[in-house]
Amino acid sequence: MSGTVAVSATVTISGTNPGVQKVVFRLGGDYLLTEYGSPYTLSLRTERWSDGQRTLEVESVMRDGFTSSRASADLSFSN
Repeated sequence: MSGTVAVSATVTISGTNPGVQKVVFRLGGDYLLTEYGSPYTLSLRTERWSDGQRTLEVESVMRDGFTSSRASADLSFSN
């Protein structure tokens, strides 16, 4: 991928729903962005990183303090 890429995350809740406080995006384990309102989106400008493989991760933090496990996707940057 190259250029600016739109990324979005969806939070699906089972059981009691205390509400989503925030969603945190990370790239290669490094913090990218915290989004506090739905839709949870990010414009990823790939030219900021060298070409190669990266892992995009996202986790949600609920209003009761629970943090989800991170969901991830492997990306290939080719600027």
